[in-house]
Amino acid sequence: KEKLSMYSYIFEDANDEDVRSLKTEWYKKDQINNSVEDLLLSSMVYKIAKSLPIQKVSYKDNYLEIVLNERPKNKKLHNWTLKNKILKIKTEPEPRKMLEELEKLEKIIS
Repeated sequence: KEKLSMYSYIFEDANDEDVRSLKTEWYKKDQINNSVEDLLLSSMVYKIAKSLPIQKVSYKDNYLEIVLNERPKNKKLHNWTLKNKILKIKTEPEPRKMLEELEKLEKIIS
């Protein structure tokens, strides 16, 4: 139950600064492993995706597929593929890589 409430806090209530503080605290206590790191990064991916004007995000076949609310106007889309309002971003299934791509998208559509 304690883990579940921590997950809920990390994904729903904690802001970026809170997540960074938790990460620092857990590093100091030597409580960080790859799973915990992935959890924290995944929460950041979730928060960015939730804050963007998008309808849906999914991952399959090495592509992050994002359904945008509207097509970006005259913006450079890196090496991404955009058809109608569906943006496909080739990336590894790793939270850090997905976070990097979503941060790029955030700059383009914000």
